[in-house]
This record gives sequence, C-alpha cells and structure tokens, in this order.
Amino acid sequence: MTQSLRQSMSVLPGKSHLELSEVFHHCDGNADGRIDISEFMRLLNRLDARISPKQASIGFSAIDSDRDGCIELREFIVWFRAHTHQLTHLDSQRNGPC
Repeated sequence: MTQSLRQSMSVLPGKSHLELSEVFHHCDGNADGRIDISEFMRLLNRLDARISPKQASIGFSAIDSDRDGCIELREFIVWFRAHTHQLTHLDSQRNGPC
C-alpha cells in the first residue's frame, strides 16, 4: 500500500461498520455491491486523495484480496480495519506510551 493512500484513508479512523458501509455504497455507482477501479477512484477523490492512477491501482490490488477485479464491502472493511490498526500501532510507537 502506498504512503499516499495510507494518508488519504487515515481521514476515516474510528468509523463504525455502518459509516464505512455508507461511504462504500455511496461510491458504488452502479449499486452492484462491488467497487471497480473507476468507483474506487471516485472514493479516493471523495477523500481528497492526491495520488496517481498508478498508486490507486496498487492500492486497489492490495484491497482486492480475492483478486476478482472488484472490492466488496467485506474486503474494504477488513482492509480498513487492518490499516487503522497499523496506523494506530505506528503512531503509538512514534509518540511513545501515554
């Protein structure tokens, strides 16, 4: 996952399953329950991500765990939860204990 994509997705920490689902479905333009690469680009634009199409493609591939060419809600939430955990872990290492 690229650093730019990590930073862009970090605007959503602490979001509930429902909130993540709403973001996902808002970007699912054809309402098929899956996000293709063009819908993923809209999601990134909505998050004001400033990454190249190549970086977006790399991020898309990282999230598409079953390699079917689309991101399903489950994949998005699993990836997001893991990503949020990684950011929290890195931040705690950088900032030291509270």
